[in-house]
Amino acid sequence: MGRYQSGRKALSAWRVRDLKALVRHGYRWGADRFVEWLCDYGESLSRIVRAFVLLILLFGALYAITGGLIPEASDGTPTRNFVDLVSYSALNMMTANPPEIGIKPIGRVTNLLVGLQGALGIILMGLFGFVLGNRMRR
Repeated sequence: MGRYQSGRKALSAWRVRDLKALVRHGYRWGADRFVEWLCDYGESLSRIVRAFVLLILLFGALYAITGGLIPEASDGTPTRNFVDLVSYSALNMMTANPPEIGIKPIGRVTNLLVGLQGALGIILMGLFGFVLGNRMRR
């Protein structure tokens, strides 16, 4: 009900061009929608696993676009190999440090992506543990 009310307030703020209220209510609506999509109010483990998979693929694509992952045994050309990109992305999602698999990130954008992906992985892993605990308690 709160998400619905925030959405209505954001829409009315949009109509009267009140940017401050639009941001405030739009953020509440978006955050509630995201939480509902991600974990269905603390009940769905499969939604969190899907979020993991989507983020692994998204960051793999971002690493390919930025060209910031270079195999250690190469002449400095970035890898576009799907298996390399996805394996690096998956391992980075599950650890706090970039994985040591023979691929190293270069460039500021790639380093920012690596840090962001690691932080999102830690958050999702904590959420997964919380939802799993709720399911086991019942």
